[in-house]
Amino acid sequence: MLRDNSPVVDGSLGPAGPYDEGQSIADVCRVSKPPRSARLLYSLAAEYRPQTVLELGTNVGISAAYLAAAGGQVTTFEASPYRLRLARILHQQLGLELGYVQGLFDETLPSTLERPWPNDAHVAPEHVDQLRQLIKARQAKKAPHTRDSGVVAIDGAHAVRVRSVAVHGPKLQDLE
Repeated sequence: MLRDNSPVVDGSLGPAGPYDEGQSIADVCRVSKPPRSARLLYSLAAEYRPQTVLELGTNVGISAAYLAAAGGQVTTFEASPYRLRLARILHQQLGLELGYVQGLFDETLPSTLERPWPNDAHVAPEHVDQLRQLIKARQAKKAPHTRDSGVVAIDGAHAVRVRSVAVHGPKLQDLE
């Protein structure tokens, strides 16, 4: 994919996502996590062994692939139907089964959080605003199936170095 200069948007899935216009497949792959960050996400998932992982912002699916390879059910959110298609293709090639939610987080996250999740649901978001939304939903009992000792990994797509952290239990409130 890093050598594929085809445009991300081919018109077959409707309008471009917010950051798709004029981008090639190689361009969008370059903003994916470096191997070190992806291995960190894998290690977190392998260590805590969640049954469920929610990832916000799949891009082309590399981080989601590492999370899914560690075990558990990964559901990944992506605004761009074109990037989500690339992620599905990648996951299919790797023999991984994931859940996919296409759309803007503000529109898709609230209804997704209302679904019943296993008691050890973990979240791997890339956007602090959506993390705050999840925490508020959890506190308002709208996301009752998340666990106080769950792991939240924050890893910005444009980070120069790994900024991932694990946050447990009461420390979730510190992010408000």
